[in-house]
Amino acid sequence: MRSNRVELLCGLLREELKDFPPGGRFYSIRELVRKFGFCHHTADAAVKLLIAEGILSSVPRGGLFRSCRNGSGIRHLLLLGVDYPVESDRIRRRIFARLAEESGAFRVSSRTFDYRSGGLSSLDLNGFQAVILFGSATCGSSAAFLHWLEQCPIPVIFGNIALETPWSWSVSVDSTVGSIIAASHFLAKGHRNLAVLLPEVPVLGHLRRVNAFVETVRQGGGEATVLCCDGMENGEYPANRAWERLRRELAANPLRFTGLFVLSDAAVPGVYRALKEFGFEVPRDVSVIGFDGLPSGATLAVPLTTVAIDFEEHAKALLTAAWDAAEGKPPSQRNWLLSPYLLERASVRQLTPD
Repeated sequence: MRSNRVELLCGLLREELKDFPPGGRFYSIRELVRKFGFCHHTADAAVKLLIAEGILSSVPRGGLFRSCRNGSGIRHLLLLGVDYPVESDRIRRRIFARLAEESGAFRVSSRTFDYRSGGLSSLDLNGFQAVILFGSATCGSSAAFLHWLEQCPIPVIFGNIALETPWSWSVSVDSTVGSIIAASHFLAKGHRNLAVLLPEVPVLGHLRRVNAFVETVRQGGGEATVLCCDGMENGEYPANRAWERLRRELAANPLRFTGLFVLSDAAVPGVYRALKEFGFEVPRDVSVIGFDGLPSGATLAVPLTTVAIDFEEHAKALLTAAWDAAEGKPPSQRNWLLSPYLLERASVRQLTPD
């Protein structure tokens, strides 16, 4: 049975919703409690009733929106990615598209573009209110890309790179924090001779990860060797290049590190393969930490400890940025930096103290 207080709040919220456009982001439960002075239980019950009536839509971890009736007010987004397989981008795109559709505020169309030629200038953007762009290694800062970005008639939001321009928004992971987390974990486990492997195109975010890792290790009294995959190009499989680079290192030098930070989970199968070929075991001889938190890391022969991304939180931030951009509002923040966390599995061991 509905209480009088719940009915009263429902009536207030129905009136309040008239001031919100179809698909518009509504107050959170906490904001409703503050604004109307009802307890959390009452606010939660009223929101559930309005959702059941179809007046409100709820996105898990994405917030509340005024429902769009008959498709009115729905914002059409173009979800754009490179045409080669990047597991982390596929996960981001899938979760974002699901949450966007569930909100009732957005309609999402997905396309890919040719990473070799760029293929952006020929895109037909008619009918879209914003572009969500994935594929950080492809974007870079080439003159052609920056020209397209400046001339693009609708807002562009980068889904995985912190590229600061006057014409775009970005939602990305704080690479510096992630590397500090990895280095600190190695140091806490007694590792002082470390290495960091860069198995992808060295864009700014990747270089930040490398520098932050090396500096944190140095400050902790250790040393870190940097292993780069020379001549890496967009579209190459990082596992293959990681295998080649680590084989060269192990063939040329005695094993000089007890811990290896790999800047992409997707490259770790190649790392495991190279270590096994030279008779080394994970984590007995070499402890390994990855970056991204991909589900595939849990299925490796030795489940991978990794610096993980909260993909749901990432999608939620993209939704907020997409709404502001599509509405033409000044962004609450132009560049979102999300904090990663350590996902411990079995690939790092504690070294016995000297």
